[in-house]
Amino acid sequence: MIANGLIQAGLVLSQPLPAYFKGRAGGPAELAQLAERGPELVGQPSTGYRLVAEQGIGYLAAGDRVYTAPETQRILAQNELVEGRIVQRTQNADLETQTTRLRGVAAAEQATQRQLLLQSNSQVVHELQEVRKAIKEQEYYRLNEQDDMVRRVEADGRRREKLERRYKRRG
Repeated sequence: MIANGLIQAGLVLSQPLPAYFKGRAGGPAELAQLAERGPELVGQPSTGYRLVAEQGIGYLAAGDRVYTAPETQRILAQNELVEGRIVQRTQNADLETQTTRLRGVAAAEQATQRQLLLQSNSQVVHELQEVRKAIKEQEYYRLNEQDDMVRRVEADGRRREKLERRYKRRG
């Protein structure tokens, strides 16, 4: 009887172990080579997953799935392995939420700045109109063709000139 057991053990050990570098979608309980071409996720959604990082021989329970090394890298890049469970990363969602919030704040700030600019522009335009009016209404002196000094004043849209007889250009 012991001899039979030894013979059976020898036969089992002489068989090559299965290698699932191409992945496995379930199967019987068995020993298998794992992580032949890089880290692999092994397990089931109901019992959880484990990350096999080093190449070696490991036990696969009935129904265990083996993700290939590239699939494992992709899954881990998009998710996290927390207590044997694959948990979707919230970082990207948080970043998108923050980006949306910041864009909204930036748009509100831009609208406020535009409104302030329009208000300041209207103040500048009003001040320029006042300066133009003051310049237009400013009195000034000039010499006419007869070399008389003429004082010119414009107010209320009317231009008035007054001849200053006291000044005569001497030539």
